[in-house]
Amino acid sequence: MPTYFHILHCHGICHRHCSYFEECHISSRNSFSSFKRRISLSCSFTRFLSSISSSLSDKAFLGVWDASEERWKEVIAKFWGYITLIDDAIGEFVKFLKEEGLYESLFMAITADHGDAMGAHRIIEKGEFMFDTTYRIPMIIKDPCSNRKNEEDNNFVYLHDLTPTCNDVAGKNISGFFDGESLLPILREGKSNGRKGVLGQLAGHFVYFEQRMWRREDYKIIFNASDVGELYDMKNDKEEMNNLFYDEKYKNVKKEMLEELYSEMVKLKDPLAGWLYRIIYEI
Repeated sequence: MPTYFHILHCHGICHRHCSYFEECHISSRNSFSSFKRRISLSCSFTRFLSSISSSLSDKAFLGVWDASEERWKEVIAKFWGYITLIDDAIGEFVKFLKEEGLYESLFMAITADHGDAMGAHRIIEKGEFMFDTTYRIPMIIKDPCSNRKNEEDNNFVYLHDLTPTCNDVAGKNISGFFDGESLLPILREGKSNGRKGVLGQLAGHFVYFEQRMWRREDYKIIFNASDVGELYDMKNDKEEMNNLFYDEKYKNVKKEMLEELYSEMVKLKDPLAGWLYRIIYEI
């Protein structure tokens, strides 16, 4: 049988997910309150960030920074209801595919375009901040031609890797126009793609603000074009609470990370590369 492929992209949808959570999964207001009490908040919720950028503090103060822990738990509980809605919808889709005899031969990828801060660092949603809560997102792939089952892979991949992957699955040539790479060597042969890190880009969302991020396994650096820089030790500071950008002990790490960031920006013809190059040895 031929292999079909399908991409499930989970983003904002128009269902009333708060009602879905309370009506379909919580039988009473009392049990909803009980559920909220089981929610634990990230330690970044209670600790103030060191040397945060003004864009982040401005975003944070837009009605959520001073919200109580109880209010945050309510928001998070309803967000989990939203996730449950999507999870159930995917389950219904998989059920349909099995009933139609399409599931076994289907190549399926389930992912999203971004995560959500959801209380970490006392912020919400996405925006002018490049923490892992919004940039490191799940990608679940079912490949009928792969022997890898229920495995987790630590290769650095991009969302736009899915475009050449679909071409590859369909047996089509992969255009040199694509920035991404096929994921099939990872999925079917367990290979490494050799990426040392990934580049993140933000060109304004709620405000006019340019950001670039270079994320490796050990460190993450963020270039805020008109604000303070950020450097985090991703092995020892997973919550990204301690900004090491201006710490002299990390001067060489910062220099190395900035040079790698610049190199990646040049490779992708990022227009901000020229600005970073002019100040790279001054910041």
